[in-house]
Amino acid sequence: WLPFPPGSQKITEIIKKRYDKPYKKFGDVPLPTKKLWFKEWKSHFLIDDDDDEFFWRAFKYRTSKRFSQMMSDIREGVDTTHEWLIPAYKKVLERYWKTDEKWKNIRKKARENRASLLGGSVHCG
Repeated sequence: WLPFPPGSQKITEIIKKRYDKPYKKFGDVPLPTKKLWFKEWKSHFLIDDDDDEFFWRAFKYRTSKRFSQMMSDIREGVDTTHEWLIPAYKKVLERYWKTDEKWKNIRKKARENRASLLGGSVHCG
């Protein structure tokens, strides 16, 4: 499921509006918070209750991807305004990105895999 542009835009708006702690990745966001984000997102669209589970799974997947991209944009300097990000949270994230060895190793391995001559199909591990 790839949401139509208004669906994706709402995901971005909700993350920006509801980012209330320095979450490093979408997996760090507590389940009750994810459910609130989903409820807010869903309120903008006509979704049949019978389809709730499908859209919940799809929402988590798309939000995870979008969240990751937003963090990458901040880290790489693509999002230079990031007005939505509280400065204290940005400092926490920057400290994490600079000092967490596990994160740095995963990032390095992912970059190597994407740049490989095998088309990025090298397994992480």
